[in-house]
Amino acid sequence: MIVLINSFFSEKQGGYENETSGKSGFVYHVEERGGDQEMIRNNKSIYETQYNGYTMLYFDKPEQNRLFFRFQVEYDSHETKRQTNAEGEERDVIIFKLKIINLFLNFINMLK
Repeated sequence: MIVLINSFFSEKQGGYENETSGKSGFVYHVEERGGDQEMIRNNKSIYETQYNGYTMLYFDKPEQNRLFFRFQVEYDSHETKRQTNAEGEERDVIIFKLKIINLFLNFINMLK
Protein backbone atom coordinates (compact mmCIF):
# COMPACT_ATOMS: atom_id res chain seq x y z
CA MET A 1 0.00 0.00 0.00
CA ILE A 2 1.18 3.51 -0.82
CA VAL A 3 -0.17 6.54 1.06
CA LEU A 4 -0.22 9.86 -0.83
CA ILE A 5 -0.75 13.09 1.08
CA ASN A 6 -1.98 16.35 -0.44
CA SER A 7 -0.42 18.62 2.16
CA PHE A 8 -1.87 22.14 2.14
CA PHE A 9 0.47 22.77 5.08
CA SER A 10 3.52 22.03 2.86
CA GLU A 11 2.16 24.19 0.03
CA LYS A 12 2.03 27.20 2.37
CA GLN A 13 5.71 26.62 3.14
CA GLY A 14 6.73 26.75 -0.53
CA GLY A 15 6.17 23.13 -1.40
CA TYR A 16 4.26 21.62 -4.26
CA GLU A 17 0.65 22.07 -5.31
CA ASN A 18 -1.70 19.26 -6.31
CA GLU A 19 -4.97 19.46 -8.20
CA THR A 20 -7.83 17.24 -7.08
CA SER A 21 -11.07 17.06 -9.02
CA GLY A 22 -13.73 14.53 -8.12
CA LYS A 23 -15.75 15.89 -11.04
CA SER A 24 -13.06 15.00 -13.62
CA GLY A 25 -12.27 11.75 -11.83
CA PHE A 26 -8.53 12.49 -11.61
CA VAL A 27 -5.91 13.79 -9.22
CA TYR A 28 -2.80 15.55 -10.54
CA HIS A 29 -0.15 14.83 -7.96
CA VAL A 30 3.43 16.10 -7.53
CA GLU A 31 5.14 13.80 -5.06
CA GLU A 32 8.47 15.36 -4.10
CA ARG A 33 9.55 18.94 -3.66
CA GLY A 34 13.02 20.40 -4.02
CA GLY A 35 15.09 20.46 -7.22
CA ASP A 36 14.64 18.60 -10.50
CA GLN A 37 12.67 15.41 -10.08
CA GLU A 38 13.58 12.03 -11.48
CA MET A 39 11.77 8.69 -11.66
CA ILE A 40 13.38 7.42 -8.44
CA ARG A 41 12.27 6.81 -4.81
CA ASN A 42 8.62 7.86 -4.22
CA ASN A 43 8.05 8.85 -7.85
CA LYS A 44 9.22 5.42 -9.00
CA SER A 45 6.97 3.74 -6.42
CA ILE A 46 3.90 5.54 -7.78
CA TYR A 47 4.84 4.70 -11.38
CA GLU A 48 5.41 1.01 -10.60
CA THR A 49 1.96 0.52 -9.04
CA GLN A 50 0.66 -0.16 -12.55
CA TYR A 51 2.80 -3.34 -12.53
CA ASN A 52 3.03 -4.46 -8.91
CA GLY A 53 -0.62 -4.18 -7.82
CA TYR A 54 0.00 -1.92 -4.84
CA THR A 55 -3.01 0.08 -3.65
CA MET A 56 -2.68 3.88 -3.40
CA LEU A 57 -4.73 5.80 -0.85
CA TYR A 58 -5.03 9.60 -1.14
CA PHE A 59 -5.34 11.87 1.90
CA ASP A 60 -5.69 15.61 2.42
CA LYS A 61 -3.63 17.35 5.11
CA PRO A 62 -5.19 20.82 5.53
CA GLU A 63 -2.96 21.72 8.48
CA GLN A 64 -0.38 20.22 10.79
CA ASN A 65 -1.67 17.12 12.67
CA ARG A 66 -4.90 16.80 10.61
CA LEU A 67 -5.30 14.11 7.96
CA PHE A 68 -8.47 13.13 6.04
CA PHE A 69 -8.95 10.16 3.71
CA ARG A 70 -10.27 11.21 0.29
CA PHE A 71 -10.22 8.18 -2.02
CA GLN A 72 -8.30 5.34 -3.54
CA VAL A 73 -6.42 6.20 -6.75
CA GLU A 74 -4.58 4.29 -9.46
CA TYR A 75 -1.82 5.33 -11.85
CA ASP A 76 -3.06 6.60 -15.23
CA SER A 77 -0.09 8.49 -16.70
CA HIS A 78 2.54 11.12 -15.95
CA GLU A 79 4.32 14.03 -17.60
CA THR A 80 7.34 16.18 -16.80
CA LYS A 81 6.94 19.98 -16.78
CA ARG A 82 9.00 23.00 -15.76
CA GLN A 83 7.84 24.69 -12.57
CA THR A 84 9.11 27.55 -10.41
CA ASN A 85 9.97 26.53 -6.85
CA ALA A 86 9.62 28.62 -3.66
CA GLU A 87 13.02 30.25 -4.30
CA GLY A 88 11.95 31.36 -7.82
CA GLU A 89 14.18 28.80 -9.56
CA GLU A 90 12.99 26.65 -12.48
CA ARG A 91 12.90 22.90 -11.99
CA ASP A 92 11.53 19.76 -13.66
CA VAL A 93 8.58 18.17 -11.87
CA ILE A 94 6.83 14.88 -12.52
CA ILE A 95 3.06 15.32 -12.47
CA PHE A 96 1.16 12.09 -11.99
CA LYS A 97 -2.35 11.76 -13.37
CA LEU A 98 -4.11 9.40 -10.95
CA LYS A 99 -7.58 8.01 -11.56
CA ILE A 100 -10.00 8.24 -8.64
CA ILE A 101 -11.47 4.84 -7.83
CA ASN A 102 -15.13 4.79 -6.82
CA LEU A 103 -14.86 2.93 -3.52
CA PHE A 104 -18.63 2.57 -3.14
CA LEU A 105 -18.95 0.70 -6.45
CA ASN A 106 -15.96 -1.48 -5.56
CA PHE A 107 -17.63 -2.38 -2.26
CA ILE A 108 -20.94 -3.26 -3.98
CA ASN A 109 -19.12 -5.45 -6.52
CA MET A 110 -17.33 -7.28 -3.70
CA LEU A 111 -20.71 -8.18 -2.20
CA LYS A 112 -21.95 -9.83 -5.44
